[in-house]
This record gives sequence, C-alpha cells and structure tokens, in this order.
Amino acid sequence: MLGPSVDGGFYMLLMSGLDGGFFEAHPDLFDGIKWSTKTVFKETSEALARAGIDLVDGDRVPCLRDVDTWKDALAWQKEGLVPVPLLDYLIEDARRR
Repeated sequence: MLGPSVDGGFYMLLMSGLDGGFFEAHPDLFDGIKWSTKTVFKETSEALARAGIDLVDGDRVPCLRDVDTWKDALAWQKEGLVPVPLLDYLIEDARRR
C-alpha cells in the first residue's frame, strides 16, 4: 500500500508477504527516484510495479499531507493524525541532537 501525499510524494509505504530477502533481491528498488519532487509517488509506484509488487487500488488510500517539516508534524497533530505521545517523542529526540 502506498499512501499518496498532496505534494506528489507519499506518506506511507506498507508491504506484507515479502520474505526477508526481498530487499536483498532488489537493492536498487528506490534508485533513480527524484526525491522531494512532485513525481515521487509516480516514480515509486512504477518502481514497485517493475519489482512485481501489486499496490492497493489508489482510490482506497486517502491522499493526505505528508510530514516533511515540523510544521507538517504539528498540522498532523492538530488534525489528530499523529498521536501526541509520538509527537512528544520526536520533539524530545530533536532536542537531544
């Protein structure tokens, strides 16, 4: 399942039923993707298809805002999409760095 984000990227990639050697067999799966662009979702979908991975129909996965910045994370938290304990952990982790 690949969750499309409003900026052309994705906010979630869930895969199941893959054995432990999948990424060893496809070490270059994400090579060539132009990250942080509006084509990331499309390029990732195409890469997964080339690897033989079927995606859940995009109409069943909501298009949401992804989290690229603290502002995005706070917006998710405000909308109830990020549990407060997770956001608190991320803030504390950032302070420790």
